[in-house]
Amino acid sequence: MKKFVYMASGMLLGIALALPLGSAFADQIKSVVGTKITGQYSVTVNGKELADPAIVAEGKSYAPVRSLVSAVGTGEIIVDNTEKTIDITVETENDQPVSEPEVTTPEETPEATTNPYTYMTEEKLLSTKELFEVVHLQRIDSKLAEYNQMLANPESWLDVENIKGIVSTLEKQKVDYTEKLRLVNEAIAALEE
Repeated sequence: MKKFVYMASGMLLGIALALPLGSAFADQIKSVVGTKITGQYSVTVNGKELADPAIVAEGKSYAPVRSLVSAVGTGEIIVDNTEKTIDITVETENDQPVSEPEVTTPEETPEATTNPYTYMTEEKLLSTKELFEVVHLQRIDSKLAEYNQMLANPESWLDVENIKGIVSTLEKQKVDYTEKLRLVNEAIAALEE
């Protein structure tokens, strides 16, 4: 009899714990189904627009995952709310943009085809330049100053090796964003010509 009571109470407890979890997952699924689509964004990867647009529902954007997975490795994703576009710049391990082979004419230089920012409008280039300068590089500079100050006067509880690793990573990011900023500036200069 005791075994039966234990089994019954265990089953009731299991059911009681499982029901709220199932409804929580169902609530997440229902949140997208039936909502009004308030906007669409065109998605551009290396200057080529994907066939499927991204949608906006209740202030959240939903990207076409299958199209993105087939087109994207790693790189920069830039959301431009003014033109309702999402631009994705894909880079390989060698930091060279991924693109389909193109026939070059004598007017084109190899330098122009390796800059992933040349396809952007001037407005997008200026926005990207501001993003790199203000958001990324200034944040990295302030973090580097903070961590270098910590290393100059280390506390006893401070993990110095970990901080040195963070500083090394931040310095690599700074070099990376400085190079990207140089490419953006080149693209801006090319537009002004």
